[in-house]
Amino acid sequence: IKDQVTIYDEIIIEPNPGVRLPVWFKDMEAYGVRLITKVANEQNLWLIGYDNKIIEPTLMLNMLKKDKAIKFAEFNKKMFYDEHTV
Repeated sequence: IKDQVTIYDEIIIEPNPGVRLPVWFKDMEAYGVRLITKVANEQNLWLIGYDNKIIEPTLMLNMLKKDKAIKFAEFNKKMFYDEHTV
């Protein structure tokens, strides 16, 4: 990896087993939380977006990390690879 850029308005989450995502998204609606895409078919990882005009990125990430419905949360990152290593 040559470089990486953090995308502060996108967060990768892994919900805990048994969490009903439609209900969770409804509960998070005040923050503009929306589904962008599923990250991997074989894993329960989802890319979400939110309105960073409503809540500051670090506060949003910390809130998700404390959320009992969420097992894992981290900012999305864009990776840049050295052309000789790909």
